[in-house]
Amino acid sequence: MERYEGIGHLERIQNTITIPNQRTFDVLADPESRSQKTLLSEIACELENNPDNRCLIVRGDDPLGREAARRVIRQLANRSISAPNKIRAIARKTSGELDREVQNAARKAVRLLGIGSVHPDILSLVGRLKFRLSYSQNQLKHAVEVAYLAGIMAQELGLDITLARRGGLL
Repeated sequence: MERYEGIGHLERIQNTITIPNQRTFDVLADPESRSQKTLLSEIACELENNPDNRCLIVRGDDPLGREAARRVIRQLANRSISAPNKIRAIARKTSGELDREVQNAARKAVRLLGIGSVHPDILSLVGRLKFRLSYSQNQLKHAVEVAYLAGIMAQELGLDITLARRGGLL
C-alpha cells in the first residue's frame, strides 16, 4: 500500500440547474410545451421543476443521460434558448461531445495502465464509468486504483502485472 500514491476525494454532481430567465424556465418547465417534449425526446432522463427557485431537477437511471441533460439545460439556461430546433441541435452536439469524452477517458485509463489494446465496446463501457458515482466515489478512478493495486500484488507474487492490471480495470 505504501507504493501506491492515489488521491482519494469525494465528488458530488449537482442535479439541480437554476434557470435565471423566467420565460425560458416557464417554457422548459411546462410538460405540455414543445420545447420540453423535444428536450425529453433527445435526452434519457426526466425533469422535475421547482418554480420557487426557477430550478429544473434532472432525474434518471442512466448517468450518461443525466450528464447530457445537465449540460444541455445549462447551455439553454445560459443562452435563454427555448426553440425546439435549437434544443435538438444542442442536445445532439452535446451527445457527440460526451461520446468523445467517454472514449478519451477510457483510452487514457488504458494508456495509463499500459494494458495494451482493448475492444472498442469494452472501451466504451469503461469510459462511461467516468460519469458514474457510488457513495460519491468516481467509478472510473476506482477501477484505475483497483488495477494499480492488482498490478502491485501481481508483482509481489511474481505474476503477470499487465494481466492483473487488465483484470483489475475490467
